[in-house]
Formats: sequence, C-alpha cells, structure tokens
Amino acid sequence: RAYNGEDNYSTDVAVFGSRSAEYFRDLGLAPEQIHIIGNPAWDAYVNLVYQRENLRISLGALHGITPSDIWFVLGTSWNAHLSALDNRNFIDQAKIACGALKEIIDGGLRSAVFIVKDRLVSDAIESKLAQLKAVAGDFGVADHVFYVVDDAKNWIAAADAVISFDSNLSIESVLAGVPAVNIITEFGAFVGSAFSSDDGILSVESAELGASLLKLTRDIDFRTSLLNVAQNQRDYFNH
Repeated sequence: RAYNGEDNYSTDVAVFGSRSAEYFRDLGLAPEQIHIIGNPAWDAYVNLVYQRENLRISLGALHGITPSDIWFVLGTSWNAHLSALDNRNFIDQAKIACGALKEIIDGGLRSAVFIVKDRLVSDAIESKLAQLKAVAGDFGVADHVFYVVDDAKNWIAAADAVISFDSNLSIESVLAGVPAVNIITEFGAFVGSAFSSDDGILSVESAELGASLLKLTRDIDFRTSLLNVAQNQRDYFNH
C-alpha cells in the first residue's frame, strides 16, 4: 500500500509477491531491480488451515466463545498519523462492528459473534475493552462481542469471515482460505483502493457490512465463488 506522492530511493527492493511488485514498477523500477521473495511470516497458514477445528476449540475455551457459533473476526486499524486526512479510530470501528452485528442478529443469525482482534498495546487493553463493551451495550449486543489481542494468525484461520480496514489481514485471510471483507475507508479511498474487484476480497462500505456478512453466511454459492477467486490469487499476493 502506497501513500500518494511517495518516492522510491532504492536501487533494489524485495517484495512479498507480484501485487507488491506492480507498485514499484509503477514508480519506475526495472523488473530486474524487484525481487519477489514471499513473506516468511505468512508461511504458517499452510499448516494452520488444517488446524481450524482445534483452534476453534482451544480459542473458544480460552475466551469463552462457543466453537459452533459463527465467528466474525474484525481486525482493528490504527491511525499512523501519516496524513491529516487519516481519522481512523477505535470507537468508530467498534460502532461499525456492533452496528453490523445488531443487523445480523436482527436478521435471524442469533449464533453470530464479533471477535474484535486489536493490536497488542498493553497499557490500553483495559481501557479499550471497556470502550468496546460500552458501545456493544448501546447496540444491545454485549453478549455477542469479544475483545482479544493474541495471535492474529490463529484467529484468522479459525474465523468464518475476517473483516478489516484496507489491511494485510485480508491477504492473510485469502492465504488461510477464509472469506475476507474489506471495509472501504475515506482515507483508503483517497490514497488508492487496497484491493481490486478480482482479488477475491469483498470490499464494502461500512453501512453494507451487516448485509454483506449475512449474504456470505447464507448464500453458499456466493461464498464459494468468492473463495474460488481468492484461491487463484494466493500466489499473486505471496510468492
């Protein structure tokens, strides 16, 4: 992901896959200056995809989540303060999650839960948990919302769908064979969309999230089609 106006001063770059290489070619680097090496941190998904059920049992026991429920994992995003236009914050993301969850539950999917996977910042955990619970209470979904900060890979592999904000978590979901939903942000729209329509990643406006997750859960053909497109893109994202 590049920010508008970014310049490159490297003679050679190493990238995860062809998708990353495209950006540097656009910046003017010759193909021989771009080295596609893959991301070793993502190699774990090769094995994690076979541990899904065991992960749901162990994570469920640790956090009090029923393994047979429908797990929507939302990865929070953060404001890197690289632009005055970047106004992303935790409360807004919590409201998006809880609003979508209320729509899902009101739509009849009573077994749905949202697992908010936050970044590990120890001095803010209790504060952000309290903020999330307050927002969930306002929407009437407090019993269906969980806050976690442990390894994202395990949660992605165990999820029924992963939601994030213009994030590499969508790519990791593709590698794990899990439906990925990208929430389009104003900042993301300004600096350039993170994903194209043929990446196998469902990009939606925040107001569309609840309906989109209902469709992903209930429309097997739609879900299968999305996953098939995503499977064809794995090597494109990660060599």
